[in-house]
Amino acid sequence: MLRQVDKALITSEQMNDALLNLHFSDQLVESVQNADLVIEAASENEAIKKNIFQQLDIPVSKIMQT
Repeated sequence: MLRQVDKALITSEQMNDALLNLHFSDQLVESVQNADLVIEAASENEAIKKNIFQQLDIPVSKIMQT
């Protein structure tokens, strides 16, 4: 985002506002409990991905992107 600020595509205030919308957690299931969209970005390791999918057990009404 700093590059976008440097190029005057966004203001530093817009960047800060966007960063305030990011939330980090090490509690996988609790983190996505109320999410409408989940994007999984784990390494291309089948065992890791299967583990994530099993932990999340996302209902059909949710959208998961991998």
